[in-house]
Amino acid sequence: MLTRPEFLTYVEEHILEYVKDPEEKQASIRQVTKNNNISLNGLCIGKGEEVCQPIIYLDSYYEDYREGADLGEILCRIGGVYEDSRADSPIDTSLYRDYSHMRDLLFFRLVNYEKNKEQLKDCPCERIEDLAVTYRWFAHHDKNGMASALIRNQDLDLWGITKDKLMEDAKANTKRVFPPLLRPMEQLFPQMEAGGELYVLTNEEGLNGAGTVLYDGILDSFSDQIKGGFYILPSSIHEVLLVPEKEGSDPAALSELVKEVNRTVVDDGEILSDRVYYYKKGQNVFMSKV
Repeated sequence: MLTRPEFLTYVEEHILEYVKDPEEKQASIRQVTKNNNISLNGLCIGKGEEVCQPIIYLDSYYEDYREGADLGEILCRIGGVYEDSRADSPIDTSLYRDYSHMRDLLFFRLVNYEKNKEQLKDCPCERIEDLAVTYRWFAHHDKNGMASALIRNQDLDLWGITKDKLMEDAKANTKRVFPPLLRPMEQLFPQMEAGGELYVLTNEEGLNGAGTVLYDGILDSFSDQIKGGFYILPSSIHEVLLVPEKEGSDPAALSELVKEVNRTVVDDGEILSDRVYYYKKGQNVFMSKV
């Protein structure tokens, strides 16, 4: 039985036997820092001069190997994933330097600031309460999912644009590519009993949908709908829950609920915050309540 480091080395040394045109490619293992400072082992395959290379995360494959899966079969699966990724989303790396092309690939994501502080030191971002608005571009986006990359300050230099220009274009593009979706909890999740007036705010793909709270006018429109203020519960980076304020509402109890869900249900890499926020009609911003 190979240890995890031995498994990674074996994959790196033998994976090119399972892909097309191996003599033109290189394989390397990289430590990839994901959201909330989660570190994963990623495999990159491609030509050395390529700016963009697919990353295949290997930790789940190692778990399959530990549970008895054949090593050759695993390598065959990894090779197939790589070939599919190249066929489904060929990336013209020459366009990466062309901002007129990249502009339409931009979007923003809302994440926890403290959990991502180190990663964000070299990235354009905005602070909102304990959160950060980060900016990304998608290399692949279709019905099967999305592959994206965090934009760094060096990208702004390459494109010859300012942070303000990035923010403006990304915010306009995000709302266009990821339209908001606001529904009562029971409509989106019929199997769950909301136990009261509870709404889910996300986007139509349900991916990185917490950022919809920053779409112009969406919170004020909801406030008009319910004729009052409401609490915002950060369910995950993919959605938030909106709870209309009522007499006797207990934000501390809502905060404990969010913390418990984060500890027991939400994946570490998808946690947004333990805080509860409050929105009052007409204020156009949300604020921490607890």
